Amino acid sequence: MDIRFKSFKIENLVRKKWKKIGLGDPENDWGKIPFSMIMPPPNANGSLHMGHALMLTIEDIFARYNRMRGKKVLWLPGFDHAGFETLVVFEKELEKKGLSRFDFEEKKLYKEIFKFVKEKIKEIRKQEEFLGISCSWKYEKFTLDKDIVNLVIKTFEKLKKDKLVEEGERLVNWCPKHQTAFSDLEVVLKEKDSFLYYIKYGPFTVATTRPETILADVGFAANPKDSRYSHFNKKIKFYHPILEKEVEFYFILDEGVDPNFGTGVLKITPGHDFFDFELAKKYNLPYIHIFDEKGRINLKDSIYYGLKKDEARKLILEKLKEKGLLEKIEPYKTYIPVCYKCETEIEPRPMKQWFLLVDKKFKLNKKLSKLVGKKEASLKEITKIAIEKDLIQFYPERFKKAILVWLENLKDWNISRQIVWGIKIPGSKDVFDTWFSSSQWPVITIKSFGRKLQKFYPTTIMETGYDILYFWVSRMIFMGLYLTGELPFKKVYLHGLLRDEKGQKMSKSKGNVINPLEVAQKYGIDSLRISFIMQTEAGKDVIISEKKFIGAQRFLNKVWNASRFIILNKKKFKDIKMNIKNDEDFKKLMEFKKEYLKLMEELKISIAFENLYKFFWFEFADKIIEKHKDKIYQKDKKSFYICFSILKELLKMLHPFMPFLTEYLWQELKEKKPLCYERI
Repeated sequence: MDIRFKSFKIENLVRKKWKKIGLGDPENDWGKIPFSMIMPPPNANGSLHMGHALMLTIEDIFARYNRMRGKKVLWLPGFDHAGFETLVVFEKELEKKGLSRFDFEEKKLYKEIFKFVKEKIKEIRKQEEFLGISCSWKYEKFTLDKDIVNLVIKTFEKLKKDKLVEEGERLVNWCPKHQTAFSDLEVVLKEKDSFLYYIKYGPFTVATTRPETILADVGFAANPKDSRYSHFNKKIKFYHPILEKEVEFYFILDEGVDPNFGTGVLKITPGHDFFDFELAKKYNLPYIHIFDEKGRINLKDSIYYGLKKDEARKLILEKLKEKGLLEKIEPYKTYIPVCYKCETEIEPRPMKQWFLLVDKKFKLNKKLSKLVGKKEASLKEITKIAIEKDLIQFYPERFKKAILVWLENLKDWNISRQIVWGIKIPGSKDVFDTWFSSSQWPVITIKSFGRKLQKFYPTTIMETGYDILYFWVSRMIFMGLYLTGELPFKKVYLHGLLRDEKGQKMSKSKGNVINPLEVAQKYGIDSLRISFIMQTEAGKDVIISEKKFIGAQRFLNKVWNASRFIILNKKKFKDIKMNIKNDEDFKKLMEFKKEYLKLMEELKISIAFENLYKFFWFEFADKIIEKHKDKIYQKDKKSFYICFSILKELLKMLHPFMPFLTEYLWQELKEKKPLCYERI
């Protein structure tokens, strides 16, 4: 054995060994009890980043541990076409060439994106293989595989039959730059220093942050308890100061109006405001929308035609000022909705779209009815009941409350996207929101293999970042229940976001992004893995720093040196077997192992590893080996067998966390079975 631990040399040897024995194929596992986990499919539009490496490390720990506990492990990998996200990335590539997606005919654009994505899949798969993860490669799926697409469309048709999706014109979130609608989850609220404009408008003075939408007003509204306005008639005629003509507006009294905002009376603009749109539906009011898809005024007979929002606002304010109708302007902090990708201000837009109805009750099948205790319920209800009954466990538990609060406010989901890249909605020019296909992922991946993988559903655990608890996890729960009558997974383990040593979130704009593959090449893959796990708990953000990589590497060197001592001395002792159950050191190890197994079953992997770290370094290397070292040199069989047996147990326990080094050392101990298939 080399005096020094050389990670690169070891990794190459071990990686070849795992490939040769077919590690990851559940058919090669010696256990019978199924353990299944679906890998959150990385977006097929870039390279692996630290977030992916963190996810893959945690999931590989789960897979390896359960395999060594006698389970038949299916860890199904895959890739996501990532709809809009991929389109944004591809557009940036086009921009470098001075092109735009609008320069391509639709079929040609789709073909070019598909080619781009296939290359990215190859690249990411190669990176995942380099990291040595023990997933079930033969069952890899892509969200645009034909069988997957067919199953997604089949789900859509089932939802249609149950009247849980409907096509209708509603106000949606529209990004003028990318020219597509979004669901509420893809809209980010950004604080903005704005102004509140007080305008003399017919018989009222109204306060608004958007004077340009005066062109689309249809009425006024006040609270019925506000005595200032309760005497007004249902219809009000007045001379419109901007349209410069006589108009008749509706006057509505509604409890949803805040009497403390501005003057207490609102102008109603249903074509540009979600609250106003709901008012219009409630009171059967018309709506007008004044912007085109690019966010410019589309009133052809108007002097404002073709103007951007800010340009129209400036002209309208000037006209109001000239007429003495702009009473005052106040600074006003507000939160504006922006596109989560380009931060362009979202413009609510009435459009015909497909919506998934989350509050609509439907008849439950026998299995689902028995599970939730109802014959009829909505998607929202079945999810809420399943979570409240603790049919699914959250790690950490606080996310149970978070998801229940979110469900209370869940609205119908707009599943239409006005882009070319994705799964086409039957009979529509639009494609499905990528989260629509992803919400079915645990069901349709396993289903696509027919009966072969049937025993692995429901899956055992879903591991992912807490930042997509609402985007993805919640939706997988209600779609899994709806499609199968069972929960798609029994446990949800949520890891945190990655942060630098200053506690800042890692991002390209901050320049603090670290490439996981560069770290792996410099310090070794096991060092990278340990850095993710050290001082990290479920749901807590993960601090990544150079110090952690160096600290991890020192521990690996300690394991190497302690193991090397045992391995080099092994040749002095042939086929020794002794009863050491009553030995003080071995008994201490067995007590430690009980606690280790308990922590691992509770998914407290960070604490389990930290305890292992301390036991190996301070108990085994610094005390037990030192205590027996001289006797081993003197060929004392019992001393050697105690140290040899403890090392073997520790290597087994360490294997899920640092598989390369432990597998190599196991081979050096001349054990017949690969460590990855040993029983902990």
